[in-house]
Amino acid sequence: MKLHGHRPLDKDQLHATPREEALRCAALALDGIQRETPEAQVIAAATLFAAISARTGMDAEQLHHLGRRVLRPEKHHTKANMMAESTADFVGLVIMGQEVVCA
Repeated sequence: MKLHGHRPLDKDQLHATPREEALRCAALALDGIQRETPEAQVIAAATLFAAISARTGMDAEQLHHLGRRVLRPEKHHTKANMMAESTADFVGLVIMGQEVVCA
């Protein structure tokens, strides 16, 4: 089944995808699971990560490196840095149950 308007993954474009776009999509994914238990959220993200790795043929370590790169603060990229921090804060507050965000 081919979804209307979707195209196959271009692995060469992964490094060209803007951080803000990647972080916006991550926020959408988190929004879809935020009402689930922390355990269900973590296993859902792990399952999605494994499915992406398996179906794209990309090594899980390579994918993890890409994600870490998106989360890493970059000088003069205030908006994207704040988006990355809020993604990490979601994990701290919602999944780990922290009352105060810890660095």
